[in-house]
Amino acid sequence: GKGRPAARTAAHPAPASAGRAEEERTARVRASVLVEAEALLTRDGPSCEPDDLPVFARRLDALRRARSAGEARTLFHDLGVLVHKSTQRQRDDVRATALRVRLLDRLEDAAPEDREWLAAAVAEAPDPSHLEREVEWAVERADTARYRSTVADTLMRVLRERDYAVGDDFADLLAGNGSVVVPFGQAAEESDGYGLRVALAADRPGLTTVLVAESENEAETDRRVQRWFCDEQLPMIEDAVRDQGIDLARTSALPPGVRPTAVVPDGSWPDTGLAHDRTGGEGTGAGEGAADDGTAGDRTAGEGMTGEGTAGEGTVDDRTADEGTAAQGGSADRRRKKKAKPARSTSYGQERQRER
Repeated sequence: GKGRPAARTAAHPAPASAGRAEEERTARVRASVLVEAEALLTRDGPSCEPDDLPVFARRLDALRRARSAGEARTLFHDLGVLVHKSTQRQRDDVRATALRVRLLDRLEDAAPEDREWLAAAVAEAPDPSHLEREVEWAVERADTARYRSTVADTLMRVLRERDYAVGDDFADLLAGNGSVVVPFGQAAEESDGYGLRVALAADRPGLTTVLVAESENEAETDRRVQRWFCDEQLPMIEDAVRDQGIDLARTSALPPGVRPTAVVPDGSWPDTGLAHDRTGGEGTGAGEGAADDGTAGDRTAGEGMTGEGTAGEGTVDDRTADEGTAAQGGSADRRRKKKAKPARSTSYGQERQRER
C-alpha cells in the first residue's frame, strides 16, 4: 500500500518540474532564434534603410525578453519581414536616385522648354521611371531639330555652290517649315522655270528631293530637264552633302521620263535671286507630313538605310501637289489641270552627322 503514491508521482510530475522544463525549452528556442536574428541583421542590416535600424534594435531586445518559445519565433519572423521590406525599399531608393541623376543629365540635351518642366518633374518624383520615355522623346525632338538645322545649312551651301537660286532664308525655312522650292537659276542654261523641292521629315532623319516646275512645259523639255538633273546634278549634290559630313544614302528613286514634272501652285514660285517666299514654301510642301506619309519604309531607312520609301513612286508629292494647290486657293478645275505626279522623287535615309 505504501508504493501507490510513488506511482502517481511518476505518472504526474509535480507542477514545479513542468514549469522548469518549459522555461528551459523557451530559453533554448530564444537563444537559437536570437543567434539567427543577429546573423540576419549582420548580413542584411547594411542594405536596409538607415531609419529602420533603431526599429530592428528594439525588436531584438523584445526577442531577448520573449516569455515563450512561440513568442520568440513570432518576433523573429516579424523581424525577418521588416528587414526584407526595408532592403527592398532601399534598393528602390538607390535605383530611383541613379535614374534621377541619369535623366537630369540626359535632359541637358533637350530643348530649354522641355528641359525646364521635365527637370522639375524628375526631381520631385519619388520614382521618376514613368518619366523616362518622356525624357527620351524630348531629347529625340531636340536632336531632330539640331540635325534638321545641320542638314539645312549643308544643303544651302551645296546648292549655292552649284548656282541654284538659294535665298538667304533657305536654311531657316527648310529647318522650320520642312519644305522649300529652289529654282535652278544659273545652274541650268535651258531649264528656266524648273527647280528642286527639298523636304525634311519632321520627326526623324529623312530627306526628299523632287523636280518641280513653275508652269506646264512640253513633254520633250520635261524629259530633257529630268535627264539632266538625274544624270548630272543629283549625283554631284549627293556627293557634296556627304563630303560635308552628312551620312546620306538613297532609299528610293523614280527614273527620269516616267512622269511629267509636278507643277507648283500658282503664286508659290520663289523670287529668284532674293529670298524664298514663306507662303510659297508652305504651299509647295506640306513638307513634313508629306515626307512622313510618303516614306513608309524610310523610318527603317533612316535608321538602317535599307528601306524602300514610296516617295520614289511619286505618291509623296502627288499628295503634296494637291494640298499645296488647295492651300493657295483657286478653282477646282485649275487644281485638276495643275495636278501632275512628280517626275523625279528621291528619298534618303540619313544617320547622325559624322565626327569630322
